[in-house]
This record gives sequence, structure tokens and C-alpha cells, in this order.
Amino acid sequence: MRITTKILQARRACKHQVKIFEDEWPDGCTVSLETIRRAQSLNITVQWAAEQFLKDKFLENYVEARATLWGDYEEARATLWSTYVEALASLLRDCGEAEATLLWEFVQKQDRIDS
Repeated sequence: MRITTKILQARRACKHQVKIFEDEWPDGCTVSLETIRRAQSLNITVQWAAEQFLKDKFLENYVEARATLWGDYEEARATLWSTYVEALASLLRDCGEAEATLLWEFVQKQDRIDS
């Protein structure tokens, strides 16, 4: 499959993304794993392209597989976020306790000097 700026414009792709595409591939490109990954790295919305260029059953299967992929991502992200929040709470608690001890040490030092 080959995609060009003209094709994207005819499909009413957003102007900003067409500009990024045109800057990267002024003569268009043949779709490959490499060009898809490059488009992703340029923040081109590849899902939009899939919806525009995949046909019927291929699009339906892609959408289903993508939903599973992103569902797995969300599940893993939720687990990681929970772990992060717990670790952060522990770190904040430890830092707070250390700060209390530090402040108490300085109060004691000052009291010794003042007395």
C-alpha cells in the first residue's frame, strides 16, 4: 500500500498531520513496519490511517485486536500506577519521619546554645 499527501488530503486528514507526513515523506511512502513506527514516533495518528485504509474484515479484526492490546496495556498500567502510588506514599512517609527527626535535632542544638 502506498500513501501520498494527496491521498491523505482526499481522505480529509488533519492539516497538521498531513504537514508532518509531507515533511517526512514528500514523495509519499509505501506502508511498512518501519514507516508505521516512524509515523508513530512523529505522533501521526496511525489508528486514523488504519480506519481509512484497512478494508472491512481487516479493519474489524484490527479494531478487535487493538482493543485487546490496549486493554492489556491499561491493566498493566493500573498495576504499575498502584505500585508507584504505594512506593511514593512510603517514600513521603519516610521523608517526613526523617525531617521530623532532623528538625528535633536542630531544636535540641539550639536549646543547648540558648540555655
